[in-house]
Amino acid sequence: MPKIKIVSNPYKNKIAYKKWDEQENNWVPINIHSDANSELLCAEFTDSFFPFKIKKIVDIIIRDYNLSSSKLEIMFEGTEDEFDELKAVCSSDYYQEKVVISRSSVQLKNARDILPEVKSIFKLMKPIITETARDTDKILKERKKFDDVSKEVIPLCVIGNYSSGKSTFINALIGYEILPSGDESLTAKIHEIKPSVSQNVATLNFLYKGSKAALHFEDDGYNIFTFTSESPLFVKLNEAMKEENEWTPVRRLARCLEIINYYDKDTHDEMLDDLIQITTPFNPKGLFGEKSDRYIIFDTPGSNSATNDNHILVLKKAMENLSNGIPLYISEYNTLDSVDNEKLCNEIKEMQQLDSRFTMIVVNKADIANLDKKSFSENAVLNQAIPKNLYSEGIYFVSSILGLGSKTDGVFENRHYGKTFRSSAEDYTDPESPYYTRLYDFNILPEQIKARAVSESEQSENLIYTNSGLYWIEKEIDTFAEKYSSYNKCWQSLLFLRRVVDISFDIIEDKKKKLELSKDQRQKQLNTEKAAFVEKIEKRNEELSNTYLENYKGEMNVLKSEVCKNYTINELQNIENAVTEEVKAETGYNDQVTEKKEAWGSTIGKLKTAVSSEGIKHLGSAVKDFSQMAKSYASKSSEVKNAMDNVERIVADRIMSMMTESYKKSNEDAVDIITDKSAVFWSARCQDIRQEMLNIVLKAEEITEEKKSEIKGIITEYAEPDLGNLKEIVFDKSDFQSFVIELGNLHLFADNRINKLKLSRFYNSELSLSIDMIIDSIQEAHVLSFNLWKYDLLQTILGRITDLNSELKGLCDLIRNDTNEIEFLSSRKEMLEKYANDIEKLMDWNEAQDNQ
Repeated sequence: MPKIKIVSNPYKNKIAYKKWDEQENNWVPINIHSDANSELLCAEFTDSFFPFKIKKIVDIIIRDYNLSSSKLEIMFEGTEDEFDELKAVCSSDYYQEKVVISRSSVQLKNARDILPEVKSIFKLMKPIITETARDTDKILKERKKFDDVSKEVIPLCVIGNYSSGKSTFINALIGYEILPSGDESLTAKIHEIKPSVSQNVATLNFLYKGSKAALHFEDDGYNIFTFTSESPLFVKLNEAMKEENEWTPVRRLARCLEIINYYDKDTHDEMLDDLIQITTPFNPKGLFGEKSDRYIIFDTPGSNSATNDNHILVLKKAMENLSNGIPLYISEYNTLDSVDNEKLCNEIKEMQQLDSRFTMIVVNKADIANLDKKSFSENAVLNQAIPKNLYSEGIYFVSSILGLGSKTDGVFENRHYGKTFRSSAEDYTDPESPYYTRLYDFNILPEQIKARAVSESEQSENLIYTNSGLYWIEKEIDTFAEKYSSYNKCWQSLLFLRRVVDISFDIIEDKKKKLELSKDQRQKQLNTEKAAFVEKIEKRNEELSNTYLENYKGEMNVLKSEVCKNYTINELQNIENAVTEEVKAETGYNDQVTEKKEAWGSTIGKLKTAVSSEGIKHLGSAVKDFSQMAKSYASKSSEVKNAMDNVERIVADRIMSMMTESYKKSNEDAVDIITDKSAVFWSARCQDIRQEMLNIVLKAEEITEEKKSEIKGIITEYAEPDLGNLKEIVFDKSDFQSFVIELGNLHLFADNRINKLKLSRFYNSELSLSIDMIIDSIQEAHVLSFNLWKYDLLQTILGRITDLNSELKGLCDLIRNDTNEIEFLSSRKEMLEKYANDIEKLMDWNEAQDNQ
């Protein structure tokens, strides 16, 4: 059987291919040397997001590598999420006859599974990065870039030409009529739209004449801040707000945006800034409203509006500080092949801030596009300019007006919206209508995603929401936020750390060069004997430091095994058994079981009595009575089953709570134990250093007895660092209090019982990682304190030995300062490097654990 391996790394956005060599008994790469003409090697199938290209890849493999009549094996090496997508594609009868799907034991973890650990690592790193950033503007710039990438919110960059219905589409996402719409284009401004904290509050902010203008709307009124009453724009806004006292905050906001739009176009007032910031309530109906706090919408100017030639420049300006964004390109069906659109496509591809792999092409106003399933051709659509240049994630057909109406219950401020909705609603809600339409049927998506879209949409009870096409667009945006964006965040986290480590290395190397120059100058000014002594004591000092650190790490590894209390499956089973018995007693479950048994015994007893006393001729009556009693028993059985389901849910919740508390307690205990043990270790090393330096000094023939006695007193009385008190500085208990085990991540069985294998692995993995971080943090603090103390003691000794003149004293002070600074920087760099390695390991290939 021919074998092909697909190796997909979504973190690096790379796909590679291998084939099985029977003679070598090994996998060999498919590359330009072995398979120069293979279509698999083109960029579409090596640099794309695998789930969007699966069907094409599998078809190429079947065509080019299955030269026999037998099946072909495709082995997948990658994440569980992507393997599930591959299985979904190959589940049809057609593929099952041609391929066998398997999964390699070498695997990657899903980004959404490791992202919480990445965030935990960054929380511990934050003070180190903040401290390191003070040393150079380069790190400050890198941190700014990373802050943009690592934000929780996902920017949705809505792009489209004039008249494509872009504003209406955004209104549909929001669920309210916010942005002006109609035949007139919006002003060439960027609208940044965030969800409000309340359904009763909306705000509008922009710069006018260099000053911030702020408008605040609530149910009981409005406020306009920082405008001068002489401003013509202020007069227009204020007059409009006085027209209606009963307006909602959303209505007031929409009216102000309308005024600003026309004011800007009529006056061309250059004092009005390009960015208009909006916070507005999002309609809670629909997927987008449920999770609106994770998104920011950027409404960009239409690219081909004749009223403003500066649109493209404004668009680029809007994208400057964005990252990890989804481009949503809005077009009408009849303009997918427009030259203006193609020009904008090229601009989009050059924007590094957007992940063009996930570009969503939205065909708006699809309700008036005269679509017919019988004549509709996907190839005809894909061969037009926009899809040809931008197609990756999918093409979505939508009626934004119908989608908006599904959230407003068909009530509109805009007359055109209302008329369109009323005239079309029946065709999207009545399956018996001869014109019944489901716009999601026209979506052009990867096969397995299309099948999922149709299946899930068909299950929805809100027909107009799903049939308008809006539901699946919001679903795909949510999928990106839940699953796909995590890969970029994890990868950018690693790249950021590597850049900071490289910058820190350059800083340290530069300072080391300066330190060596200072040491050379000092040695030249010392006589030969004293120079040799200084070199000897510094070298010995360095040797001891390296030895101590190696011994310390060994002791910490042993200590970790003592404080890291893992849970086995058997232990969790025993806990579950004990908790189950407690809950059964608390809920009265045992009494219900007893009642059920008694009911059954009573039923059988009465039947026996009836049969024996009444005789066979009355058996029919007895059976009838038995039937009624059996129904009663069945009812009791159902009650017991429901009671057991309730018991299992309570037990699951209680065990999760117990494990969460155990995690917090284990971490707090570990901090105390590890801090104390570490402090004892380094305190003993302080004594060792004292003794070692004293021995070197007392044996030195170049030092007078009087000077030896003086230095002995300094060494003996030199105060140790207070290592125990560092615990309160290094740790905050809230670091551990935020830990939560979520049941959803553990894939409960259908009977509500906990998957103890997954719980054990999850808990033990999280605790091990947390203990490692505790040890790393304590090590950094204690080693740094010890080294600074040691260097300070050493420089004090050398200062007494060398009979310093003013110039030499200045050199020694410079050496001391540079040495301390290098130690600080080196300690931070080592920790950052360790954290970067930890993050890289999370994203690295690993052998799969037994899933049984």
